[in-house]
Amino acid sequence: MAKNYIKVGNGTAYENDKKGNEKSPDFGGPITIVDKDGTERALRVSIWNAAADKDYKFSVQVQEVKETEDAPF
Repeated sequence: MAKNYIKVGNGTAYENDKKGNEKSPDFGGPITIVDKDGTERALRVSIWNAAADKDYKFSVQVQEVKETEDAPF
């Protein structure tokens, strides 16, 4: 059975400056997803290059952006 894919959002990924932390993602950036009701959700994608011995090229993680209130002074 064939699969049909429907575009539900878009985003960008930029190369990260790891600044001495090798566990940091190699790439990252914002994603916007449009839900079925038309509302938009802000997400963030983190992408790591896979080790040479893996059968895949990248490892990907998607995080939902949660707004937090600023702490009072």
